[in-house]
Amino acid sequence: MTQKYFMIFFRTVIASVAFLAVSCLSFPGFGSGTDTGKGTAPPSVRELQTTFRGIADTIIPVVVSINVTDITGGENPWEYFFQDPEEDQGGPGDRDFERSGMGSGVIVKKKENVYYILTNFHVVKGGNEINVVLSDYREYEARVVGTDERRDMALVSIETGDELPVAQLGDSDTLRVGDWVIAVGSPYGWESTVTSGIVSALGRRLSRNASISNINDFIQTDAGINPGNSGGALVNLDGEIVGINTWITSPTGGSIGIGFAIPINNAKKLVDDFITIGKVQYGWLGVSINRSITRDVEKELEIDRKKGAFVNFVIKGSPAEKGGILPGDFIMKVNGKQVLDEGHFIQMIGNIPPDAPVVFTLLRAGKEVTLTFAIELRPAEATVEKMSNNSWPGFIAISLSDATKKRFELAPKETGVVVISVERDTPAFHSGMHSGDVIKKINAAVITNMVEYYAALNDLSKKELIFEVLRGGSTETITLTR
Repeated sequence: MTQKYFMIFFRTVIASVAFLAVSCLSFPGFGSGTDTGKGTAPPSVRELQTTFRGIADTIIPVVVSINVTDITGGENPWEYFFQDPEEDQGGPGDRDFERSGMGSGVIVKKKENVYYILTNFHVVKGGNEINVVLSDYREYEARVVGTDERRDMALVSIETGDELPVAQLGDSDTLRVGDWVIAVGSPYGWESTVTSGIVSALGRRLSRNASISNINDFIQTDAGINPGNSGGALVNLDGEIVGINTWITSPTGGSIGIGFAIPINNAKKLVDDFITIGKVQYGWLGVSINRSITRDVEKELEIDRKKGAFVNFVIKGSPAEKGGILPGDFIMKVNGKQVLDEGHFIQMIGNIPPDAPVVFTLLRAGKEVTLTFAIELRPAEATVEKMSNNSWPGFIAISLSDATKKRFELAPKETGVVVISVERDTPAFHSGMHSGDVIKKINAAVITNMVEYYAALNDLSKKELIFEVLRGGSTETITLTR
């Protein structure tokens, strides 16, 4: 640092210290050497306190307690709070129980004498009787208008001639890390509880192996959230609802400053769908997305260190197949927006209206490809599951790295690609493809790496594919019809 710049820096520091000293001495009792017996908060702190008071006055009346009774059997809905969903080792239905429960909800809409209250699916799941209690202790019997387990959202309604307040919904996309937020709900049954904190992170998503099924991204906050807050409001400093509090990470079941809320923008469309048709309509593509491939495969396909979603299977007859998506494609963008990972991709597709044209930007064998076609309305889950049995190709193969050869006890000089999993009830499964099979040829094309494998697999000029595989030291032939 030159002498000139050092002097500028030194003068700046001295000036800052002097300003801080003068500012501190301007407050009664601070640095005066005398005890005034009463401190005075800086004006900015008092303004913040006034803001919080105003928000509480506005939000408390629109946040309700939801009492659910006669919940019997199956998955405990309160597990969202009593343990970390990322670490839960048990599956749904591991425990039977019979209990009453309490959650929270937000009055989001009025239509004539009907008020609609947004909450979490796990709050009302399994409830035979649902009662809503306002902050002034007025109580109403509620009915379920619609539920969506994939996003853990539900809408209940009450009918009354009373005039009730309705929440103002904000824009959760405007949130930034560090923003002040306020949580309102009924933790442990203590209704109209207000806590505050900041936005700790944005865009949080559950891992694919989490015990909770949820395709949302989440707002992370350190505002105090506990059992009973679920379904309550997360509010910005303008008094607008920006999130619905949903779950916490906690080893004890109590708040440790890591809470998660569903962004309100994720819920706005759901409210309208619930009211008009009683369910949420999702877009459907018809692919199996899972980056369960190895780093060696990523390097061969030139997708290592890239953001996107890897296509393992394509369901026959799906919009994806009709639109030209192939196994091995790496989808990087949807309508020009970057795909962050598989969970983000699923969420993006779910948010696109059926029959709307979609532009997919993908990598295929190292080359960028653009496809434009319309997705369709997602069928019922039972239909999707049945159609998934007709996935192409129905198995996952990876390249033969040294580690893979050792795993499958293959010769060091062996070539080809090895099958690591086969989906049950798919054509590949019924044709006899096994995990551990080494694919040597497809229709006489020699396979030595993943690029050659996908080139042969996706050769649409061939309706019938004949696989020559090495199994247990002998050669087998397996035929699949596209």
